[in-house]
Amino acid sequence: MTDLTTIIDQLPASEREQGLRLQATRWAAARGSVAVWRRLEARGERFVVESRTPRTTGERLQVAAAAYDAARTGTTAEARELALQALADGRLLEDPGPESGGYWIAPFVLVLAHADDDLVRVSTEVIEWAKQHGSLPAFSMAAQLRAFGYVRCGSLADAEADAASTLEQPGVPGLFPFGRIALVYVLLARGRATEARDVFQQIGPEPVAPGYFRYLLTRARLRIAFQEPEDALEDLLDCGRLEEEWDIRTPAFGMWRAAAAPLLASFDRQDEARALAREDVERCRAFGAPGPLGTALRSLGLVEPGETGIELLEQSVAQLEQSPRRLEHALALLELGAAVRRAGRRADAREPLRQALELASACGADAIAARAHDELVTAGARPRRDPTESRSNLTASELRVARMAAEGMTNREIAQALFLTENTIETHLRSVFRKLQIRSRSQLARAL
Repeated sequence: MTDLTTIIDQLPASEREQGLRLQATRWAAARGSVAVWRRLEARGERFVVESRTPRTTGERLQVAAAAYDAARTGTTAEARELALQALADGRLLEDPGPESGGYWIAPFVLVLAHADDDLVRVSTEVIEWAKQHGSLPAFSMAAQLRAFGYVRCGSLADAEADAASTLEQPGVPGLFPFGRIALVYVLLARGRATEARDVFQQIGPEPVAPGYFRYLLTRARLRIAFQEPEDALEDLLDCGRLEEEWDIRTPAFGMWRAAAAPLLASFDRQDEARALAREDVERCRAFGAPGPLGTALRSLGLVEPGETGIELLEQSVAQLEQSPRRLEHALALLELGAAVRRAGRRADAREPLRQALELASACGADAIAARAHDELVTAGARPRRDPTESRSNLTASELRVARMAAEGMTNREIAQALFLTENTIETHLRSVFRKLQIRSRSQLARAL
């Protein structure tokens, strides 16, 4: 880091473009140490970008770093706008390209900005680039980020297929394993906590980097699933300490308060729970993303008593209707229906619970759908069937291959698109035919 700083300081003013590129490299390296990052923050950059319309690669990389800081301390709109300006409609994809660590600053900002639709679109563009250039690392990293975006949007089958396709593939060195985290979330939503824990245990933690925040948040979710609330709360409070160290003032890195507040309430620490949940709502309002705000309102609704809590849950549902977060929307509907039922209004509870069941089933979130089903029964309704009984027994990978084959792609084309062997595709299709009880590719579209 010292050598890189010396090189930047010694560059003549005419080498501004090279200086900007080197500054981006130094910026990315500094994210591994809060002490180094603080020294760079205090020192400032030698080469700066005055315009928010970058024209060169170096300027785009510098704007990407500015987008990261906007996500950390500003608003979702500012962070998203800067990230998209840095990507420049594909010009960053051309230079330095996705085999360079610097390229990934801007897509990662889309994660932080909760710009899920943009994240899926940009990741898909990189996947297409990787296919054209035969770049397995770029394909792997893009598929991992897309899996994370799909999880947030509630497309669990697509998320699982993307994540599973990258488990044995190399990613871009130094970047966080979003694929495994996405797969953990998918498995938890489906009630397969033991499998989720097995996947999580393959992730190596890096306690000094900001990515440790997401590691702790995921471990806390697992610990909640395994009835370990004390350990889960400790992980979540550690997220708060990381926020202070890295001066994170937004919900960009994760909603730890929303998870911690109900745990505090369960330990009869209601005042702390409400204070934390209210703080979360205010931070999310300032940030401006409807998804995080809806999640924060749901958490506050769970720890506030009576009609106040129900009104907050209604606000949560309204916010999440404006976002692509289908799974969070299903959870908010479920908690609203359950709260209304507990208030003695069983008939009023049935409609939000029916909606929660329908939405969770569409997402493939068996655990949430089963809860909604049980709540509906308790509310006096008679759901037609258990939502988990009719789920397809195709794996996520089999479903993806089947869809591609149904679109007319050959085995070779599918193999090339997914960076798999033709034998693997043939194995998947044989399993698909057997499970769907069909005999030919021509029957796939109708069967699916």
